[in-house]
Amino acid sequence: WFHRMWVLQWGRCEWAYPRELKLTTKLLALDDRNFHCWTHRRFVVRASSVPGRSELQFTLDKVESNFSNYSAWHYRSKLLPRLLTEPGTLRSALVAELELL
Repeated sequence: WFHRMWVLQWGRCEWAYPRELKLTTKLLALDDRNFHCWTHRRFVVRASSVPGRSELQFTLDKVESNFSNYSAWHYRSKLLPRLLTEPGTLRSALVAELELL
């Protein structure tokens, strides 16, 4: 995974980001707790123009299919503060997160 990230970054392979995103989706369908794959996915999302809202939905789908998927929960915990920057929005989202539990 590290070598893939290195090639993408230093090789300026922005054209490959959609392919890498599809790859992580496919691999996480096979093993949704593969934290190396989650790390690669976060790298690709940060480096490309993937909307945070779609990633939030992706993590919700993963949590709904496997409640004990700590990797998806962790990713959600990092996405929510980045997406919800207006006063009060984060708090209300966190209250909604409690409903998932």
